[in-house]
Amino acid sequence: MYSIWIISPIIAIGLTTSTLAQQPAPQATKDLIGTWSLVSVTAQAPNGPVTNADLGPNPQGRLNFDANGNYSLMVMAGDLPKFAENDRFKGSATENEAVVKGSTSHFGHYSVNGGDINFNIEYSTFPNWNKMEQQRHFAINDDKLSYYFTPPGGQSTVRLVWQHMQ
Repeated sequence: MYSIWIISPIIAIGLTTSTLAQQPAPQATKDLIGTWSLVSVTAQAPNGPVTNADLGPNPQGRLNFDANGNYSLMVMAGDLPKFAENDRFKGSATENEAVVKGSTSHFGHYSVNGGDINFNIEYSTFPNWNKMEQQRHFAINDDKLSYYFTPPGGQSTVRLVWQHMQ
């Protein structure tokens, strides 16, 4: 009888875990899973015009969400300069500044809460975002994902639009 009481909770935990693993993810989370290609990045200051943000008219990027709650994001200006020395460790101050200002990437874990994606950033090329949680209000229409946010310390609302890659 004693061993039944020890085994029963273990079996119950196993069944509960198995049952939870088989439950479908909420529709919004399922719709995010996959690889997305950047379409546009725009910014708008309060009462100001919509601009191409700091990445110019042809930004490039990829955003990946997996079914286990992991994500990775890369965004960059489409016109980043090539380094004259052809060695990233020998970039001039101007070349390095253009790359830092013209790109960002981060990775970590994500969750969905209603109409918001919560990015739990593990590491970023902007180290001030390391170990930070950021929230983005999002919408998915057809094969387009859009979300917006105001970066910490920012004045403008930034909107990114992504196309689901097939």
